[in-house]
Amino acid sequence: MDLSGIDILTTFHSGNLYDREYILKFSYDSQDMLENQFKDYLNQKLEDNYTIDWENEEDFITCKIELLNTGYKEQANLLTKLFSSEKSMIYVSKMSERETENFTFGMKWSESIDLKSLTTSKDETIPFAYFIRWDDEYSIKPTRPNEKGDYQMQESSKYEGYKLVSSGQVKEWSVECDINHTYHIESIDVVTTFIDFTEVTRDISFKFASSLSESEQKEIKSRMDALIELCNGRASLQMENGEGFLVQLRGTKEQLNEDFETIFKEEGKLESRETGDFRDWSHDCVYTDQLSFKKFLTGSTTSTVLNYKLQLPSKNKIYEDSISSTANVKEGSQEIDGSVYSCSVNGLDIHLTLKAEKTNVNLLMILGGLFLFY
Repeated sequence: MDLSGIDILTTFHSGNLYDREYILKFSYDSQDMLENQFKDYLNQKLEDNYTIDWENEEDFITCKIELLNTGYKEQANLLTKLFSSEKSMIYVSKMSERETENFTFGMKWSESIDLKSLTTSKDETIPFAYFIRWDDEYSIKPTRPNEKGDYQMQESSKYEGYKLVSSGQVKEWSVECDINHTYHIESIDVVTTFIDFTEVTRDISFKFASSLSESEQKEIKSRMDALIELCNGRASLQMENGEGFLVQLRGTKEQLNEDFETIFKEEGKLESRETGDFRDWSHDCVYTDQLSFKKFLTGSTTSTVLNYKLQLPSKNKIYEDSISSTANVKEGSQEIDGSVYSCSVNGLDIHLTLKAEKTNVNLLMILGGLFLFY
């Protein structure tokens, strides 16, 4: 068989799925053999879940074999069968947890390729090139298993979007890829509700830019549960079908601040104070909220939108000219509806101060009682 070269292209997708292309190049002197033998060889070796395409190019005939959007075990099975060698194998193993990056998962892709079944003599080698590309959520570092140093990747001029890992004359070749898969947070929705002047709830919903696999959902739930348990029953967690998760906090302002810092590694500053004469029909209240997710989301976000809502007790009315914020509030996103303030922020933190008029409910109840008495 006059095999002029083999290119292998691998795409790493989110959800631990992979695309794989094998491009085998033959000289035109092999055309009769390809028609009579190699096509039968492929049909016997391979299953129906692959696609195969033959093309006549200027210098050689190419055979492109594809297996798309499958797990690594299916890809390993194709590799072993195609090259008729148990030494041709792919194995994926989990790497240790990155403690400072809550939504990053590490794994190692180990691959060995044995081309000896495609050669005609013991010393023969085959021109070989290996290319990879990956989705934005990944960072990949290919290394040499039995030697010091990394493969020095280069942008491929032949295959758009791919990086060339290695090329040369080989009969056996191997690579290990250290892979970090980071799920970026697309948006955070924060709803803070004052039930009264002291008791508060806070719902914090995180939405991922792409869906998590079932195993990754379990891993994130385990990591978050460990933090939730430190909040003495005042916090709860709800997973949302691989799309995100919801953290709910409930307690006094001081307890919410404490629990926020426990879970999100940043000091929370939710405060309120009353001003004026409490004997008046109404008096003013000043509310301050400062929170940040920068430490919690280390390494896992590039452009996150923070949607924020503050709901005061219904007897409060927010002064529109009292709002002060140091956050990068999106233009046109601020809204005030009586006792409710909302906005959207480009970034991972917000520092807000506002003032509201609070109707003296106790005084109204006293006067109402006197009115009924008389």
